[in-house]
Amino acid sequence: MNSRRLFVTVALLTVVAAVALAAFVILGRGTSMTASKLIGQPVPNVALAQIDGDSAVRLGSPGHVVVVNFWAPWCVPCLGEHQMLNRVAGSFPADKVRFVGVAYQSADADVDDF
Repeated sequence: MNSRRLFVTVALLTVVAAVALAAFVILGRGTSMTASKLIGQPVPNVALAQIDGDSAVRLGSPGHVVVVNFWAPWCVPCLGEHQMLNRVAGSFPADKVRFVGVAYQSADADVDDF
C-alpha cells in the first residue's frame, strides 16, 4: 500500500470516528436510557383471560404491586425463571403483591403442561 493510499484511509477513518463520537455526544446529551413517560403513571386497567377460564386478571390494581412475567413453554430459560418466581411469590403477602404470567405464542395445552 503506498503512502498516499494509507494517508487517505487513515484520514477517512479519523473523520468517521469523529462523526460517530459527535453523534454519540449530541444524541446522548440530557437523556437517560431509562427515561420514560410511563414511569410513575398508573398501570392501564388491562384485563387478561386466564387459561382455566376463571375470571379475568386485572393488571391495574391500585395499592397492589403486580409482577408481570412474559414467558412461553418453548422458552428454555423460562423454566428456571418460572421456578424462581414461584419461590419468590411465596415470600410476599398475596393481598399486596400479585404475580401474573403472560404466555406468549403458545397453545393452551402446552401452557397447562408447563
